[in-house]
Amino acid sequence: MMDKKAFSIILIFIGLVSCGRVVRVTLQPIVRISPPPIVDGEVNTYGVYRSEDSPVPERIKTVITNRVTTAPAWSDIGNAPGEQAFRITVVETETSARLEAYESTVVYLSREDMHPIASSQTLRTPKQTTVVIARYHDGIVEISTNTFERLGGATAPFSPDIQAPDSQRSFPIGAMTFDVSQLEALGRAVNFLQQKPLNILVVVPKTTPPGGMSVSVQATHCGTDTITTPAGTFDCYKLKFTTPDSTVTLWFEKVGARRLIKRKTVFALHPESTGVIIKLLSFTIGGHN
Repeated sequence: MMDKKAFSIILIFIGLVSCGRVVRVTLQPIVRISPPPIVDGEVNTYGVYRSEDSPVPERIKTVITNRVTTAPAWSDIGNAPGEQAFRITVVETETSARLEAYESTVVYLSREDMHPIASSQTLRTPKQTTVVIARYHDGIVEISTNTFERLGGATAPFSPDIQAPDSQRSFPIGAMTFDVSQLEALGRAVNFLQQKPLNILVVVPKTTPPGGMSVSVQATHCGTDTITTPAGTFDCYKLKFTTPDSTVTLWFEKVGARRLIKRKTVFALHPESTGVIIKLLSFTIGGHN
């Protein structure tokens, strides 16, 4: 007797055959990823707010994008000479009178398909500086972490004699893998062709304990909105990146450079919170508005 599975397979085959010919079924991709129209030297400045009603940002975030053809020595693995890339530099500083923390990230992305080449993240506090480097190549990511402490407090110089032991780790990645530092750039490059979520893998290089990790993320197109920030009013398309721990909603301008206008992060442990808000304050290209 034929089992149900075999019978189902026969029905599918019969459905694909009509009048002696096989009907070809073409699967349409969920998204198309293409480089966004970013001009070399683009500078976007954002305010980071505790809530929607906060009048003054707690931190200032500056994002500088350059079009380059080479990557630094620490990311030469997997980077062919002359590869066209975006270099995105992100700097965050406290806005309080006393500087408590400074964080900067540099990420290199292929201008062909936005795949990550390498990223470097630096976090400086009064007592120490941590540098995390991720290199992407041949289906793996290699992550190294170095911590440098200060002798005698925030004003003392760094001493190589007290460098913390290096942490190094590698793990496999797939084709749809992206660095957490590039998600805003990815949102500028992705075009949804279907009303379906896109499943991607996101690498988070800086973790505690060190070594990095990968997170499954579901990206969804959520329609359009009109968003007003200190930089003006913009017609935007809306994307959501969802993990078990958080939901990140991003609004990008629909025309032109498709730059990020607003970002909202809500954590699963505090769903009632308004989340962390990032709003565009100003934008320039080569020093000109």
